[in-house]
Amino acid sequence: PLALDEVVVSFDYGQIQARNVGMESLDRALLDAFWSDYDIHADFMEHLARLYPRWVKEGVAALARDPKLRSKYRNDVKHGFVFASFFGAGANKTSGELGVPLRVGEQLAEIFWDRFGGIRKWHQHLERDYYRTGYVTGHSGYRRRAPVSYNERINAPIQADEAKIVLDAMTRLSKIDHDLLQANMEIHDDLTFIWP
Repeated sequence: PLALDEVVVSFDYGQIQARNVGMESLDRALLDAFWSDYDIHADFMEHLARLYPRWVKEGVAALARDPKLRSKYRNDVKHGFVFASFFGAGANKTSGELGVPLRVGEQLAEIFWDRFGGIRKWHQHLERDYYRTGYVTGHSGYRRRAPVSYNERINAPIQADEAKIVLDAMTRLSKIDHDLLQANMEIHDDLTFIWP
């Protein structure tokens, strides 16, 4: 339990998984997006709202009027489509996640892969290497050996990169040798501290 004079302070790596997808795939459009502050989730929310207006139950015009509603639909696309696509989900999966007809999910995926074709090429490269070598790997050097599902083959290099980056940060903080800089907890891309 926390003492009354303590606070929990949490630091989260912004966009670490998307950035790892960019590092691994070297997709030019995704890399450019980071430099131009392009909001991929909002963009594909708007694409989906245009393709299938009934998806926005409150009406498409409400997205411009209500920031909380916009944030909700943006998050739905972020988790149900963009990150799912990064990690190899097909239109069947993303359509179900978003509650839209399969044909709409296929149209949205076509727009996505036209823009971010380097990610799809990276997925295909992982597949070829997996069947050739019996494992997948990425910049971290960590090897995920067969048998591994399709989504795990794509996910493993990203999560291994993420773990290596976060553990590197923890190591660097430990080398400073100050009690306040020793993380009390690490969860995925988050370092949490308890400070006075």
